This record gives sequence, C-alpha cells and structure tokens, in this order.
Amino acid sequence: MNRRNFLTTGALGLSSVSILPASIISNKQIVSLADFGKGFYSLYKRTNQIYVKSLSGTFLKAHKKMVMNLNNKGYVFNEMEVIGLSQNCFILPLNKTSILGYKSKELALIIKEQGSFSHYILNQYHSMGFNKFIEDLDENIKFLKLDINVLEFITPVKVNKESFGRVSIFAFENTYKNNIILKSSSKNQLVSIS
Repeated sequence: MNRRNFLTTGALGLSSVSILPASIISNKQIVSLADFGKGFYSLYKRTNQIYVKSLSGTFLKAHKKMVMNLNNKGYVFNEMEVIGLSQNCFILPLNKTSILGYKSKELALIIKEQGSFSHYILNQYHSMGFNKFIEDLDENIKFLKLDINVLEFITPVKVNKESFGRVSIFAFENTYKNNIILKSSSKNQLVSIS
C-alpha cells in the first residue's frame, strides 16, 4: 500500500468521524411514557410508577431476565421503576438510539399469565398504534359519555399472538374479554377490537 493512498483514506476517515458529534453517539437519555404522545400522556397521569424492589419475587425474576435481554439488545431504560397498569401487567418505556441519532420509542410489557410473568416488546410502530388507540378511545368515551375505564380496557390480561415481519401483529385479551389486535407496518398501524 503506498503512502499517498494511506494518508488520503486516513484523512477521509477522520473527517467523517469528526462530522458526527459525540453527543449523538453517546446519547443515553431515558424516555418517559409521556414522550410517546397524547394517549400515553393521559395514561401516564392516571398510573403510578412502582419501584421494582417492592414487587413480588416472581416478578423480580422475570424483570431480571428481561433486563438482561434488553441490555443485550442495546435498549436504554430505567430498570429501577415500572409503570403499573394493573396488579398483573406492567409497562416499561424503552428507547434505542441508532448511530445517526434517531431514537426509537418502544414499550416492554410484563404480563402475568398462568402464574408466571412473561415480557413482550412492542416495536415503535406497535407503540405508535397503541398510543393512537388510547387517544381515540379516551376521546370517544368522553364524547359518548360511556362508563368504561380506559385503563382497564387497554390493559392486557392474556397475549394471544405476537409475530414480527412485514406486518407485525400483537393480539391480546383485555379485562372486558375483548380481543384487541395491533397490526403495524412501516406505513400504517391498525387496531381492531372484537
């Protein structure tokens, strides 16, 4: 390798690295549930944050397993607190920052099913669809003056299906025994209730 080529490629490499600010590469800011949008902001005001240490031993084991899994995948989150939707369902806001500084907002759900806790990750598109669903549901309940608790309606009791691909699906049953299906892709998000 001749010296001129080495100096040219080295200078190009250093100049491209100097263009990216260090704050983008090392951004470790934790996202809050209120940062997801109006739907989750209204939910954030109705729920309370719970310290993980104050929960049961079975939850702590599931939480520890989830934390290891999320850390291996490069997620940033507050591992000391969760947001309680019910006694058997907890939510944890996540974010993952790419090298270009784009921050994805995702959610981790920890649900007690058949005596043990399982965790599920809702990708960014599911989270956007879920946020819009909560927002629309809240507005419709207020407008129609219905006697439905939004928090109980959106809280998963049992997960029926989770699949990822071109169209990702997350289907769950709520406390009212309704089946709610979140379908998402990069272009649209759909929610159906049966």
